[in-house]
Amino acid sequence: MCSNVDPQSLRRVMAEWIIADGLPFFAIEGRGFHNLMNFLRPDVDYPGRLTVMKELPLLASELLFKLQEQIKSMLAVSFTLDFWSAKDKLQSGFMSVNLTGITSIMEFQEATIAMELIPGKHTGLVTAKALSRVLVRFCVKAKNIGGITTDDGSAMTPGN
Repeated sequence: MCSNVDPQSLRRVMAEWIIADGLPFFAIEGRGFHNLMNFLRPDVDYPGRLTVMKELPLLASELLFKLQEQIKSMLAVSFTLDFWSAKDKLQSGFMSVNLTGITSIMEFQEATIAMELIPGKHTGLVTAKALSRVLVRFCVKAKNIGGITTDDGSAMTPGN
């Protein structure tokens, strides 16, 4: 059994567990989790959810850098955009940006790289601006884009 537990490493591993399993941060404060941790290491004082949540910005920036590097190394990429519209008068919604790429060793890789808030109506211009922000964030060069596909466009409206 380990003699020492580094608090920084513990917070990071707990944050990675929450993210990997899609759990709410409240799981850290659950009775079952505490029973398990006390059984395994009763000598360790485990951090609460608010402390573990502080690891998210660092994890997010590391993941962004890793994805940027993977995308830069791809021979070609394509994007699929999918929209969800709110049932409000503003007609706002979300756009998911899904990437499919091919690596130098001819392997396909797929990832959902963004969920963008789309305020107001879903026009071609609004969609283009939102996608452009994503492409800049992930350092995607236009010459590497093989195609961009959207859903059926039933939420799209004409206009600028």
